[in-house]
Amino acid sequence: MAAAATVLIFRVFASSLTVHRSSRPLISSTDLLGLAALVVLAATIGCASPQPAEPTATEEPANVVLVVIDTLRADRLGAYGYERSTSPFFDGLAETAVLFDQARAAASCTSPSVNSILTSRNPFLFRDSDAWPGIPDTMPTMASLLGERGYSTAAVSASPIVRRTPSNHNPVGGFGHGFDRFDESCMWRPASCVSARSLEAVDVLEEPFFLYAHYMDPHDPYRAEARFRGRFADTDDAHLPKAIREGQPNALMPWLRDGSFDDNVAPEHIAHLEALYDEEILAADAGLRKLVGGLRKRGLLERTHLIVTSDHGEAFLEHGYLKHCYSVYDEEVRVPLLVRTADGASGRSSIAASLLDLLPTILDLAGAEAHPEAEGGSLRRWLAQPPEDAAAATPTDGRRLTFSGMGPYRAVTDGRWKLIDDLRAEPRLYDLEIDAGETTDVLDTERRTFRELESLLTVWVEAGERGIDPQESLDRGRELEEKLRSLGYLG
Repeated sequence: MAAAATVLIFRVFASSLTVHRSSRPLISSTDLLGLAALVVLAATIGCASPQPAEPTATEEPANVVLVVIDTLRADRLGAYGYERSTSPFFDGLAETAVLFDQARAAASCTSPSVNSILTSRNPFLFRDSDAWPGIPDTMPTMASLLGERGYSTAAVSASPIVRRTPSNHNPVGGFGHGFDRFDESCMWRPASCVSARSLEAVDVLEEPFFLYAHYMDPHDPYRAEARFRGRFADTDDAHLPKAIREGQPNALMPWLRDGSFDDNVAPEHIAHLEALYDEEILAADAGLRKLVGGLRKRGLLERTHLIVTSDHGEAFLEHGYLKHCYSVYDEEVRVPLLVRTADGASGRSSIAASLLDLLPTILDLAGAEAHPEAEGGSLRRWLAQPPEDAAAATPTDGRRLTFSGMGPYRAVTDGRWKLIDDLRAEPRLYDLEIDAGETTDVLDTERRTFRELESLLTVWVEAGERGIDPQESLDRGRELEEKLRSLGYLG
């Protein structure tokens, strides 16, 4: 990827490319960064990182369990500083794992985010695919690549999107490539179902195995199993509108679109939805406890690499949006990432990590060579630190970047600085170190950082969108939004 990115950098200079608003030049003649500096920075494109340490040889490859908890934003977990006790099991598990503080999804919608997770490919590649919202059968996936390495593979998914066969929300299926088994029996059902079916799957899989477990809690509607209701939300809610009581943000979307939201929805209504959402997280946490406990009881946990993450977050009006699939602000793209390796490394890492990195990391842990089409980079070097050094695992000899795209938005961040490009307006730059909520644009005072990140973001966008003009990109984004709305996904 570094070589490919370097070629793209040269193309930027050779053809005087502009970013997607043609009125703004990529780099002015007076502001050109040195070509040599850009070539060095090109090594960070596609989430590439310095080469990981050589894996330690093991007699038997470890199993791999990848847990995706749909719609789970990182800042709603205790391990990431949340005040409510939404995730007691996850928080405890994090003490025996490596927790990534700056992990982000490549998109804020299940498809194409899961597509990118399973293939380590740019999310724009899936937007116009005939297989949408699934993955083309010709594209290597995590399951197919591990299958070639001798892994037996299974998926258990409660998602109406991530399926082998069609559903009301996914007319084609298309996520089954490479899986020996694909269990869809838990669709829209709670975490307890996914955990039970996942444990049934591992009971019949031969080792080494790869299990993909997709939980739907805390996706809307926010209505946790009865035993979790009332933990954070007021059960005396008869005074609230029906849609709010039932955790149905879709019912609010027409008001958000026509500008009458403030006339119909009060801040206390949103606070109630957030409390219901937090109860769903608690339910998912209990499901994770059941899954991990089952693996431990079967004697599998200590020879299994366990990864827990989410496909995207959820917005509650922080930047004018509800739900997800709309933007690249952190409430929609910053996700938890916990990696518990079979050798037991633990700690925290503040490196910028992308969900595009999961496939290269898992292949690396399995002792396989990196796939040449993967756009992410292995995180193994940050998993190999001794426990006392894991918190300081960010290297000084390289810089990692993560990229995200959704609708009219594209973003790049190194974990501190985050540039958001909007095809309809001017770009914005945020200093996440002092402004985690992305509220204050510092572009005018940080021009050098802006120019550097903008040039790198342009390369990523050009590689993914293949040179289409900004208006066409906007039109395609709107078409995708309308497709999702017609399928009942966006409300």
